[in-house]
Amino acid sequence: MERQYPSEAAKRFDETPEPDSLEKLIEERAEKMGTTPDVLRAMLAHIEFGLRRFTKDPEHPDPEMNTPVTIEAMMIIAEAKIKSYTDPLTGLFNKRYMDEQFITLQKAASFSGKEQRRRERELTGFSIIIIDLDCLKQWNDSYGYPAGNEALRSIAQILHKNISFGDIAGRIGGDEFMLFIPNINGNAIQIAERIRVLIEGTPVPIQNIHGGVEEVKATVSVGVSPFVKVQNMNDDFDKSEMFRLANLCSKQAKNKGRNRVFYWNDKPVMYRSEDDIMDLQGKA
Repeated sequence: MERQYPSEAAKRFDETPEPDSLEKLIEERAEKMGTTPDVLRAMLAHIEFGLRRFTKDPEHPDPEMNTPVTIEAMMIIAEAKIKSYTDPLTGLFNKRYMDEQFITLQKAASFSGKEQRRRERELTGFSIIIIDLDCLKQWNDSYGYPAGNEALRSIAQILHKNISFGDIAGRIGGDEFMLFIPNINGNAIQIAERIRVLIEGTPVPIQNIHGGVEEVKATVSVGVSPFVKVQNMNDDFDKSEMFRLANLCSKQAKNKGRNRVFYWNDKPVMYRSEDDIMDLQGKA
């Protein structure tokens, strides 16, 4: 059976263990780092891309930069990066890391030749989802700041458990989360709706003023940006426009009663059913 690798760069590693051993190693090290295997995998992929950028031409790597990198060295780098790139309250990536994903995507768009074709197969484009916890101030005023923090952690756990491989989740503000959703158009809206329903259906256990435990329902207002193709992400691409449109949609969701999903289709539109997104998929 042909040996399988977790990434292209892993083929250059001196000490790459077999896939099952590598997966076990990732799980063990993630636990020691106080993070999740998914976060560690994403960080290892982030480091891999950084190593590839040192080559002058991705199709013809510079031999001087082709020194093998061990898994242990990658883990040490990943641990340091996780500390600087993750939110300590929720364990999700922070705004700094999410911002840098746009740079990574722009670099992918600037490659040429064989490398460009490979990356186009891996990533055709993406949408972003903004998730805003409803009434965080009310949570804090009614139950105290620990309750508000518990609601934020609850949302983070739902995101950890329910996003797909390749999706990236981060906390980018006090009550605001963001998801990168690659390679799909329209279905990001369905993902946003599924997450909204999961959050609404997962009561948050909090300690009330009498010392007992009370379950409180959390809701979120969600905005979904337009789908952007990677080939359109040139040096002039303005990532703030995607943020702006997704934020406009999440604010519209709040203004229209909270606990709903709005997506951008020339203007903020409220999600109602799968039929709403058929024309978006046709625009891909």
